[in-house]
Amino acid sequence: MAQSPAPNPVRPAQSAPEATERVTRQGRSVVQQFYAVKIDSVWATFTPELRASLGSLAAFRAYREAGVREYGAETRVLSERLLEADGLRYYVRTAVFERHPGQAWSVIVGFDAKNRVAAFTILLAGELEEEEVRT
Repeated sequence: MAQSPAPNPVRPAQSAPEATERVTRQGRSVVQQFYAVKIDSVWATFTPELRASLGSLAAFRAYREAGVREYGAETRVLSERLLEADGLRYYVRTAVFERHPGQAWSVIVGFDAKNRVAAFTILLAGELEEEEVRT
């Protein structure tokens, strides 16, 4: 699956509590819709550039449906955090899934200044470094 370009090194998000809460809420919403295979709703939040990098709505839907078959449902959230890089605010949710309980995965959702999703990827949790988010 095509991924959006890697941002520069990141730092923990530090901003007003309202903005932090908004990004957390939005990030959770995107991830929950993605998990529920509400792909049209998720796709509608993506920037045109992100859509282009992902190919098509059909390809993104197939990606998610394959994930459901391979990994099953999320069974435990290990962490949620916010990061900032390259003008984006990232919501990072790390969790374990029913069919691979020994692996943790991070769903990374990056929001632009207009609160659109400008980055979206899923990585093994060990691939996510504090200094760098590869999306």
